[in-house]
Amino acid sequence: MNQKKRTVFQQVLTVNMILSMIFLCIYTLNYIYVNYKFNQENEKYSRQILRTIEQNYQSESVRLSTFMEMCVADRSFVLALSNKLPAKLFVEYGKEVSEKLSMIQYSLPYAENIYAYIKSNQKFILPQYAIVDKELIIAELAKKINIEASEMPDFDILDNGFYTVNAVTFYVYNYLDYGSIIIIVNTERFCEISSINAMLPIYNVVILDKDDCVFATSSEEALLIVNNISQENDSLKYVTYNDERYSVFREDIANGYSFILTVKTSIIQQQQQNNLILIAVGVFLFIGCLLMIYLNSNIYRPLKTITRKLMPVGEKGNEIDFIYGKMNEIMKENLKMQNQISSHQKVQADIELNYALLLKQEISDDLAKHLESQYGQYRMVSVAVQNQVGSGDDMLSRIDDYFMDVMECKSMIIDQFVHAYIISAVHDTPQILSTIDQYFTTIKPNTLVFIGISDRSDDFKRINEVYQQSSERMLNNIIPIERRYAITLDDTSIKSVPARISGEILNTVTKHTLNGTAQDIQEIFEHIFFSESNISLQDCKSFFLQLSGVLMSLISQNNTVIDNSDLKSLQNDLVYNPVFMYYLLLEDYKKINEGTSKTYTSLRYEIINYINQHYMDALSLDSISAVFGITPVYLSSWFKKNTGINISIFITNIRMEKAKELLIENRHVKITEIAAMVGIPGTSTFIRQFKNYTGCTPDQYRQLTQDR
Repeated sequence: MNQKKRTVFQQVLTVNMILSMIFLCIYTLNYIYVNYKFNQENEKYSRQILRTIEQNYQSESVRLSTFMEMCVADRSFVLALSNKLPAKLFVEYGKEVSEKLSMIQYSLPYAENIYAYIKSNQKFILPQYAIVDKELIIAELAKKINIEASEMPDFDILDNGFYTVNAVTFYVYNYLDYGSIIIIVNTERFCEISSINAMLPIYNVVILDKDDCVFATSSEEALLIVNNISQENDSLKYVTYNDERYSVFREDIANGYSFILTVKTSIIQQQQQNNLILIAVGVFLFIGCLLMIYLNSNIYRPLKTITRKLMPVGEKGNEIDFIYGKMNEIMKENLKMQNQISSHQKVQADIELNYALLLKQEISDDLAKHLESQYGQYRMVSVAVQNQVGSGDDMLSRIDDYFMDVMECKSMIIDQFVHAYIISAVHDTPQILSTIDQYFTTIKPNTLVFIGISDRSDDFKRINEVYQQSSERMLNNIIPIERRYAITLDDTSIKSVPARISGEILNTVTKHTLNGTAQDIQEIFEHIFFSESNISLQDCKSFFLQLSGVLMSLISQNNTVIDNSDLKSLQNDLVYNPVFMYYLLLEDYKKINEGTSKTYTSLRYEIINYINQHYMDALSLDSISAVFGITPVYLSSWFKKNTGINISIFITNIRMEKAKELLIENRHVKITEIAAMVGIPGTSTFIRQFKNYTGCTPDQYRQLTQDR
């Protein structure tokens, strides 16, 4: 075994010695050939570089022109540059053009500034949403270039292409006769982007425009050398500058531009020698690699066998690339999984926080610690927004953006018109009030905003209590008159029980709805919602719920073709604007007023009136028929025919509506007593009938109305 290893080593050593001798011979011949051909190859090589520079320059120019064509094909550019729009639409499309100019400037690293010029009205559109007169832009550019404004080029007549003024270069792209896109070009950066400097580590290049003025240069040294050439003789192939000999090459291109290339002769020679040395090193490294592969074949062969087994059937390729690709796939999957976990955790935290606020539950210890580390001390701010037609006008989303821009906060959606915010306590109360005042003074006149701000807290386990405090303060805001928003900072204005409409007024509402005119209903609603100046949002919501309950009673007690689903006020409890509540209820009451039959027979009226007055007694079909001297069978069929509802269901509905009023007005009276007060002796029967009618138990109904 040892003898075999020595034999292999000797063979490898012999092969490498032979290869080394061959390499030395090739190196010597190559060195002689390079020196002999240097003068001929130097010029040829330099001309090739100039052509490469020209191609790169032309390619970048074409790319820039193509990019401009794509931009002006955009509808917003066409409409804004044509200036054929009304002023309001022109401003809107001008904003879109401004955004796209910002995108263009970001996409072109050599664009120092970019403008869209409109010929018809002599305006410039700038990034960052600015539309400026031509005279101002010309004056600003002239000041930057250090020339008089009168010496600036006239953008109304310039063709497409580059223009150089006092060492500052413009690129102009015209769109029909409407206007143009103008870019101020950073020429050094343009050279880098067009791959000029990157390809010439030992060369200096200068680009001249049509008037032989310098358009761009790769270095100050190149500029001085070119100036020296023009002073001596423009046709020289060599020039001496600072005791150094330079080779000079010039190439003119079709559009009038010229490229001048200079390089130190000594550098070229040194570079050729360095290249030879690099070739030698490369050959030795190559030989060393062959030797390592040969000596480590016992490792490489098992690796190849394993990768071949892992590769799909029929696939061929480099084993190392295959393993490297597999490692990259694993790393990408790991990174993707980490991002998904992070995103999932954030979503879970937001869901838990919203769920806890809506259901009044405590948040987990982990979430509390996370919020504490993020905010420390905090306040809760509840904001309700609604206009007179029951819409939010997307205002809450704009409020979210505004709060997150100016304050460190977290937004939570409570319902369609209410958002809650966790705001860091580093923002004190005056700062929060100033921020709110700056934003909400500009809201639309038909929109109302109610804001409640909690006290400062540092315990996130009590976040439900803090939120309830801000919510109660929001609901107890007095309806604003002179301005469009109201703020409450403390509990001085909070009422233990919201205001309620008196029974006398409710009876008047019922009377006017059944027998009066629409004007009668409107006058009493105006009295309810707008007669007093210290009514809070909570009071208005209480009025709305009472009047909605009266609506349901009217539907169940009277012969009308209108169903609950036809009345918007019974389908909508998200009301935060008294004007919206007023119009919503007024519209529904008018429907009842118009749809209720005005022809009441004496018997029908007497029977319904008797039931309303004796609902607390043990009413039955037999007892009622005995009072009016008719048979139970006739009473049942007659009542169903003339009212559209079974008499037993009618009695139950009357009792349930009365029970709802009693549950709210007498919160400390037991359920058993409430049942007896509405003529139902059994508590279980009362609870079952109440739940069938309202969808919840009497205790749950009390809790829901108390929360509101």
